[in-house]
Amino acid sequence: KGLKNVFDEAILAALEPPEVVRRRKCVLL
Repeated sequence: KGLKNVFDEAILAALEPPEVVRRRKCVLL
């Protein structure tokens, strides 16, 4: 699951704006 999570994050980061990704990372952390 760990590797899949990393790949999903990379895909989301590439598709979505940096601000949205930052918010998601903050929420996940």
